[in-house]
Amino acid sequence: TFTTPSPTTSIHRSNVYPLTVSYSSVSSIVMLLFYILPVVSRRVCQSFTCDTFGGNEHFLKVDYSIRCSTDAYPSAAYDAMLVYASTMMLIYPIGGPLVVLLLLRNHRSRLNPVTDQP
Repeated sequence: TFTTPSPTTSIHRSNVYPLTVSYSSVSSIVMLLFYILPVVSRRVCQSFTCDTFGGNEHFLKVDYSIRCSTDAYPSAAYDAMLVYASTMMLIYPIGGPLVVLLLLRNHRSRLNPVTDQP
């Protein structure tokens, strides 16, 4: 339940603003995101490819213990990996840069102020 403070109760700044994030920490998070983005993106994309052994044996490239689904051999583990990899593709390699784009766009006027000089 929400109670309004009485006039005698003091409100501390930490209670009003429980989470404050400095611009340097946001900058560090964005830099970290872009440093690890290629590695994670490559790993997620590899989750969709299979290697063939012996002409008819298909195994997931990132985990050879998972057999790829074929018409003759449906694999629940491979299908689950495809769902997981697709979800991770939306969250990280696509969602991460999209969030950064929106953050930069919201702060565009502070990052690139308009000047009156030609």
